[in-house]
Amino acid sequence: MRWDQVVQYAIKTDTGMKRAGNQDRAFAALCTNHDYWREQGHIFIVADGMGGHAVGDLASKIAVEELQHTFQKINNQSTKELLESAYRAANQEINRRGSLNQEFHRMGTTCTTLVLNHQGAWVGHVGDSRTYRVRGTRIDQMTFDHSLQWELARKTKKTLKEIQKTEPKNVLTRSLGPEKEMPIDVEGPFPVLPGDIYILCSDGLTNYLNDSEIGMIAALMQPSEACRMMVNLANLRGGADNITVVIAHVNAAEDSGVFLPEPPKIEQAPTTDVTGLNIGLVISAFMLAMGILLLVGGYTVPGIIVTGISGLAVAWLVVSLIQNSQKVVPKQELNDPEETIFWRPYRTASASFSHELLDEISRVTKELEDLANKRGWKFDWQHQQALYTEANRKIEKHKYDKVLQAYSVAIDQLISVMKSNDSRLERSHVVTEK
Repeated sequence: MRWDQVVQYAIKTDTGMKRAGNQDRAFAALCTNHDYWREQGHIFIVADGMGGHAVGDLASKIAVEELQHTFQKINNQSTKELLESAYRAANQEINRRGSLNQEFHRMGTTCTTLVLNHQGAWVGHVGDSRTYRVRGTRIDQMTFDHSLQWELARKTKKTLKEIQKTEPKNVLTRSLGPEKEMPIDVEGPFPVLPGDIYILCSDGLTNYLNDSEIGMIAALMQPSEACRMMVNLANLRGGADNITVVIAHVNAAEDSGVFLPEPPKIEQAPTTDVTGLNIGLVISAFMLAMGILLLVGGYTVPGIIVTGISGLAVAWLVVSLIQNSQKVVPKQELNDPEETIFWRPYRTASASFSHELLDEISRVTKELEDLANKRGWKFDWQHQQALYTEANRKIEKHKYDKVLQAYSVAIDQLISVMKSNDSRLERSHVVTEK
């Protein structure tokens, strides 16, 4: 990645529809100095606290502050070492604070961190908050969920769908704080291409939106609009938890010399031309036959000489041909910037536009309107209808980004009216959770 590549980002955090307080924390900072960018990089963090409101809020607050403080200190550590140091410092401080008060005992938090610098993208991670990357028409999950379901799926080789039938959801196997020492996932650097979109989020989002929906919304909308749309959809589908989203969109550098990291290519292995070996084998076999005829005809000395030399030649040529036939020639990899060939993601899905999601958004909006009418909420229905008319006009022109923008504003207005009337939307009134 280059220093002059512009990074646009947005943060949205919400209490959800059920919780009284917000235990999630988010942070983002772009470097304004080239030297800082080379030593550290742009940093984005999402933490989801656990252990009751006050306790979870404190744990996520400490995690973000410690990571920010430790990571942004000038030092000679590599990015990997810096992330590991920052996570260890956060874990130790949360654990220390938890040991001072019985009410805070074993408090903890998830934490996922994205760093963008001259080496590329780095990811630090503990828990089940996630980091995604949208590239072209696909979305890749860059983090492994430290949950009981994911760990069992890895150990038993069963699919997550099979595991979900028998094992409870949201049971963590790792988090910052409860233990004095905690393994930390630090992965990277992953090459960054112009147009890449990175998403960090808490499970309050991923419990209600699937990967394809997250990828589609992030790809078609500006970061701030995408964050708002994702949070609103999660709320409309139940919103039982706090919801936090951070989106970072990497654009191309201003000049024409943008550095595009080349995918690693597998060179074609050199092959030996076996034509000469085959000709030599034919000639040697003919000479061997002649030597045998000389021996049969009574010409002992010349027969022995011809047979011996030609026999050795045949044996050598046969061995050479066998060795060449056993050489494996690897295939050339395709140099496609949309393909994830740098590393194997933990999960991949399509981020292409989906009419199904659009139909569902339309249905959700209609159901929310029906609820508003039923409860007598005061609302500017004329403006709402104008937004739907605009959305339908854009659908006909296949401008799906504008369609989502119109629906996003409409949903945002409905959510605002609903919250201003101090209502809580029950699941029975909204779209069934995926």
